[in-house]
Amino acid sequence: MDRSDLEHPTNPFIRSARDLGIKVQVISEGFRFDPRVVAGLKAVAKRVRPDIIETHSVKSHFLLRLSGLSRQYPWIAFHHGYTATDSKMRIYNKLDRWSLRAAHRVVTVSAAYKRLLESVGIGSSMIRVVPNAIDPASFRDQSPRLVRELREQLGLTSGSRMILAVGRLSAEKGHIHLIKALASLRRNHPEYDASLVIVGDGPEQHLLTRAARSLGVSERLTLAGHVGDPRAYYLAADVLALPSLMEGSPNVLLEAMTAGIPIVATRVGGVPEMIENEVNGLLVEPSDFGSLSTAMHNVFSVPGLSGKLAQNGKSVAATFYSPAARTRVLIDLYHDLVRTSRRK
Repeated sequence: MDRSDLEHPTNPFIRSARDLGIKVQVISEGFRFDPRVVAGLKAVAKRVRPDIIETHSVKSHFLLRLSGLSRQYPWIAFHHGYTATDSKMRIYNKLDRWSLRAAHRVVTVSAAYKRLLESVGIGSSMIRVVPNAIDPASFRDQSPRLVRELREQLGLTSGSRMILAVGRLSAEKGHIHLIKALASLRRNHPEYDASLVIVGDGPEQHLLTRAARSLGVSERLTLAGHVGDPRAYYLAADVLALPSLMEGSPNVLLEAMTAGIPIVATRVGGVPEMIENEVNGLLVEPSDFGSLSTAMHNVFSVPGLSGKLAQNGKSVAATFYSPAARTRVLIDLYHDLVRTSRRK
């Protein structure tokens, strides 16, 4: 974490932890790959003598292994998946495989990611699959008036259909195929007056803008950029589309299910573990914009389908992805790791 976070802790994680009375110690990083971070990690560990060290993301895994602290303390690493947007990230991903081999437990979010980790040499007995979670009440405080105002701001009439995508504008998210699907849907079914809103930012913004222009749908595409609280967008939408080429256990699916909107998603990674086709969503093959367009058309046109998918999605999210269920699994995992380490 850089010095600005140390001196002016605007980081939401730090604020939330301190608001709950949890002591937070920030290790300052003056620049990328600042070697003093490793010394800082060692100093904090020596001072607090933790029962468990927990890391999240490629960088923190690497720093922990580099520090050698995994030889002194039980280490649990949380694997949230990889992006491969450029050569630098691909190098980081390979480095992570070296880092994770020293962890005592690796937590990942889907069985698909577990298989990936096993394929690169992480022991199966070390890996635990713990899906993401969402509070069932997280959308209840949203004002219907604000949702109506958002649709008006987006230029949507009462008869317009809003397709929503939420995610980083990078190649693996497959937004280019969703724009092609929008063009196909508008060409074949203009009666739905469909528009696409993408919440998120990233390196593919200009490419997507050019693609929409060449396909004649630029006026029906809104790139909303980063939105700190996108809940109103979910409630304003008629369908959530996830056109990804790779995924783990996407939070956007949990958010859409909890918001009560139907889902159309690609059959990749851990998505089929969350979505049962024609039960709580519709699944299509990745890169197949024609099938994506057809699935969205079915949501709009098949009587009762949208409501069925939405209601089943709410039930699945509340039953299998509650914070309480995730917390119980993690507490059991922590206890097991501490007991195992003390026997050694």
